[in-house]
Amino acid sequence: CIKVRHSKVDSDKESILWLAKELKYIPIKLVQMESGKTNFTAELKELIKWYWNLFFHVYTDQPVGM
Repeated sequence: CIKVRHSKVDSDKESILWLAKELKYIPIKLVQMESGKTNFTAELKELIKWYWNLFFHVYTDQPVGM
């Protein structure tokens, strides 16, 4: 996974995003924190393969190596 952190200068808010390299860098987890406490979390729990293949064929016209 690739972990991306974002925060503004002089802010106590932070967003952390995890991207799955093996899934063409789709977001698999997002956490938003404020003052060191988590106030929001979202995680990918399931990826339907046929939809994934359709999405990449239609929008990128490239095969998906899954």
